[in-house]
Amino acid sequence: MWILFGRFIPASSVNGLGEPVHGTYWFTKGGLWFLETPVTACVGWFFIAYSCVAIAGKTFPRMNLWGRAAVGGLIAMVIDLWMDPVSTSPELMNWVWAKGDLMLIFGIPHTNFLGWFLLIFLFAIFWENLPRMELRWGRTKATVNFFIMIFGTEICILIFFMVWMGVFGKVLSSAGLEHAIQIPLGW
Repeated sequence: MWILFGRFIPASSVNGLGEPVHGTYWFTKGGLWFLETPVTACVGWFFIAYSCVAIAGKTFPRMNLWGRAAVGGLIAMVIDLWMDPVSTSPELMNWVWAKGDLMLIFGIPHTNFLGWFLLIFLFAIFWENLPRMELRWGRTKATVNFFIMIFGTEICILIFFMVWMGVFGKVLSSAGLEHAIQIPLGW
């Protein structure tokens, strides 16, 4: 959804500081495409999500669900912090990030890392509640509801980021910043 949303944003869109934004990102490699995304990327995202949730659950079995979900989200964010700069390097260039985000970390918009945390955090909560939903509604209805919740979560995250970019831009602007923040690549 984020890719499609970014792909069709008019070029006249601006970030919170008034700088032009041209989409979010797009893939340059991959086969067997699904809604402008290689299927291998979708499968990879699921494996990262599931693995992070499973690792958090096995590492902290006594922690409450919210804590395990937060740990899973942090693990995913750290993996992505390492993976995205490598995947978008000139040598690989698996996908390209658009310019115009308010703060880039190693050339990657900060919202990408926040998004990974939020999505995996919520995925963990829904995933761990799936067996209870299955007992309550049956396998088919629980599965459909799970995917509806994930889809709705993604829409809520998109709305959150629209609001976040406006508020974050106003904070940066009131602090006297006139341009997006670039944390240097070698930092």
